[in-house]
Amino acid sequence: MKSKNTLELVLKRKWFELMIAGKKRIEIRTKKKYWESRLVGKNFDLVKFRNGYKTKSPFFICKFIKIEISKKDDEISFEGEIAKINKGDFIIFLGDIIEKGNL
Repeated sequence: MKSKNTLELVLKRKWFELMIAGKKRIEIRTKKKYWESRLVGKNFDLVKFRNGYKTKSPFFICKFIKIEISKKDDEISFEGEIAKINKGDFIIFLGDIIEKGNL
């Protein structure tokens, strides 16, 4: 399932595995002009995450909830993996996974 309002992102394996297992329900993107141009003022229905750049890479699609901009520096632990959030970073909140593929 894919909609024209799908945000597509690539993840490293450790984050991909935590997210597909339902243990990480947010994605953090650094405050940079590149991410600002891709995220600010856009409306998304879904987020498609891939573990790699190949067409046959594992992927999952989940519902998009919202994007917030971090108001402070923070750290969040996900099963022992630390995600650092800096003030101004983009925090993408995710809903349920609705499709998985190439696993």
